[in-house]
Amino acid sequence: MEDFLLNCDVCTDRRITVITSLDEIRREMLDREIVMNDYVAVLLLRGSAEVSINDKIYRIEQNQMLFGQPSIVLRKLMISVDAEVKSIAISGEYAEEIFALDREAINMQIFLKQNPVFSIDEDSVRVFCQYCDLLKSRLAPKKLPYQKEITEALLTAFKYEFGGAIINRVDFPRSEFTSADNIYKQFLVLLESSSAKYHQVSYYADKLNITPKYFSAVCKKISGKTALQVIDMAVLRDVESLLRRDDMNIKQIAATLGFPNQSFFGRYVKKKLGVSPQKYRENLANNV
Repeated sequence: MEDFLLNCDVCTDRRITVITSLDEIRREMLDREIVMNDYVAVLLLRGSAEVSINDKIYRIEQNQMLFGQPSIVLRKLMISVDAEVKSIAISGEYAEEIFALDREAINMQIFLKQNPVFSIDEDSVRVFCQYCDLLKSRLAPKKLPYQKEITEALLTAFKYEFGGAIINRVDFPRSEFTSADNIYKQFLVLLESSSAKYHQVSYYADKLNITPKYFSAVCKKISGKTALQVIDMAVLRDVESLLRRDDMNIKQIAATLGFPNQSFFGRYVKKKLGVSPQKYRENLANNV
């Protein structure tokens, strides 16, 4: 957004960006295309805007939201001179780190991919603005006690407020989901059905009665990631969650997560996270 917003009140820590006001803005047009890497929620408080999302033109009016997610393509953005917005952007990697891949999340993700612009009511507008202001205050340059934990708690609460605002306004058109959408949803349900996760792409392809090649193509189309990357995201989230606990040793964690032995688990964590499980546990304890 920095390319076309003038005199924006922007606060960021590279993982989260909050835009809370536009003091002066003139009509601009973005000729180059942008492939999104972040999750972005933009609320238009006044004025109007128009944008091409994946080659489809959307007009945005007062009290409407634009939701962008990784892999969508934005082009030809135009904003009226009287526009006022508030926006929260979360990096794709950070969102994957703090938000679970559950059935509700994927239903919402698919719906928002099909409906990136939608209206919200006055109460939801007020709440969205409050979260913008709260998150901005937590992104202060000065390091605050429990700053990371507070920020993550606010983002989690915002996720549910945001989801609730959508559910209150629209019915999820489940019948309009494509076969690829349904395959991906079923995959996530399988993936989240137990702590011990299978790491092989072929296992999930067999369960879904499709070939591994087609399964990988579906994952790439829907999420922008390979099937193995999605599996690793879920496994690593569980790894971090269990390593935060002090009532399980490394061997027990490896067994819980379905690794054949502690040595294999150690090599996996070292390859994916760059350090041993024990070192990663120490880093978590020290909030590194």
